[in-house]
Amino acid sequence: MRYVKFQKDWPLFGITLMCDSWTGPTRMSVINFLIYCNGVMWFHKSIDATERIQDAAYLFKEIRKVVEEIGPENVVHVVTDNGSNYKKACKQLLSDVYDHIAWTPCLAHTVNLMLKDIARRPEHGVIIKQCKRISNWLHNHGQLNTMMRNTIGGELVKWNATRFGTNYMFLESIHRKRDRFMQWMASAEFQHSKWANTEEGRYTHASFSSMEWWDALKYIIDTVQPIYKFLRFADQDKKPNMCEVVMAYQTMKQELQSFFGTNVSTLKEYVEVVDERLRDVFIGTYVGPAVVLNPRYAYTMDPTQQMFRGLKDTFDRMTDHEGAVQALQEFDVFRQKVGEYSSEMTMRMAMDPKTSPCKSYSI
Repeated sequence: MRYVKFQKDWPLFGITLMCDSWTGPTRMSVINFLIYCNGVMWFHKSIDATERIQDAAYLFKEIRKVVEEIGPENVVHVVTDNGSNYKKACKQLLSDVYDHIAWTPCLAHTVNLMLKDIARRPEHGVIIKQCKRISNWLHNHGQLNTMMRNTIGGELVKWNATRFGTNYMFLESIHRKRDRFMQWMASAEFQHSKWANTEEGRYTHASFSSMEWWDALKYIIDTVQPIYKFLRFADQDKKPNMCEVVMAYQTMKQELQSFFGTNVSTLKEYVEVVDERLRDVFIGTYVGPAVVLNPRYAYTMDPTQQMFRGLKDTFDRMTDHEGAVQALQEFDVFRQKVGEYSSEMTMRMAMDPKTSPCKSYSI
């Protein structure tokens, strides 16, 4: 087998199986399977899913095949995107067959779906629709597009229909060029062009010449900045460990609270979107238990009761009753920071990310 040296770590560390669907320009659909173990990622195989309906039943069947190829006893974790088909296949169907395997949705995809939910808010939808209308007009005419690029000194970011974070990158790219767009609308070059008196030209001029419109655009961008920062954190090349994920989540909520201030009702609506999406990441997965067992977290924060319940469920899932009881007893010594865990050196090592024994896990 290609990864025979890699295999020796499987029984000791367990495997995270990752799978991802991809559809290319030719409409060929592929599902990739990758193995992650002890800090090493390995490509396992791809299957051609073209002309197949990728519903939960089909995905469950293909994922189960791969689990059996690897050995169910080695697999402890499955990571996919957070689409409803994968969620049902892994969270409902897979757990019925392998009760020791936990499912976690991809964090970056989950945050991306938060932005999709927020983009449905009326004030967001209006601005996004207006900016797309203007952008389409500016890009549908070669001469006009050249005039725009020469004026603003570059091109606008284009949005991606399936990556909703790009909507806000697109809005930011427009706002960064605000002054140049306003100057262009007032210039003789634009005013005397054949585009100025068209319906779309008048619409663009009215929008770009209005400070109220620019203020509305800036407000929309600012409301999602904490979430967009969390998306960049989740989508970085260096995969964050689970303790860092929880800390970044808490920072995001604090920044939302700071931005909305006394506007409690709107803050609540945003936080509900965030928490609803992240529930799949934190509840019934290994994220909470991993954070509770992380020395850096244990010495700086108090785990919630929900995290403790998740840890108990994890011990029950991964070992027999006797082993779970022993693990919880050992954890209680760790939590109370007694014995070897009470020394100043231990605390300093736990607080220092460079020495804290944390590994990064792809979620």
